[in-house]
Amino acid sequence: MDYRYRPKMSRLQRAKQFAPFDALDGLSLALEKVREEHISAEKVQLSEDQYDELNRNFDGVQPGDRLEIKYFEDGEYVTVTGIMSGIDTESMTIEIGGRKVYLDSISEVRRIIEIGYHL
Repeated sequence: MDYRYRPKMSRLQRAKQFAPFDALDGLSLALEKVREEHISAEKVQLSEDQYDELNRNFDGVQPGDRLEIKYFEDGEYVTVTGIMSGIDTESMTIEIGGRKVYLDSISEVRRIIEIGYHL
C-alpha cells in the first residue's frame, strides 16, 4: 500500500474549515432590508373598486374551497393558502387552514382550482 505523507494542518487551518461561509454575498443584508420594509408597512386602504373586486372574489366561496388570502397583520402583509372552514359573521372572521383572519384585514382573495388527473 502506498501511504502518502500529508503535512499536519495547524489549528488555524483546521478552524477555517468550519468557519461560517456566506455563499451568496449580501443575501443576509438584502433579507434584513426586506424584513424592515415589511415591518414598517402600513395598511393600505382599499378603494371602492378594490372592495367591489374583493366582494366578487368572495361571491360563491363555500367551506371546503381552497383559497389564497393576503391580509394585514402585525404591521405586515401575510399570505396564507388553505382550505376554508367557514366564515363567522359575529366575529367577522374567516377560518382558513386552521387560522382565523379578520375580514376587514383582507386585501386579496383568490380561489385555487385544483385539476386532478385520473388514470
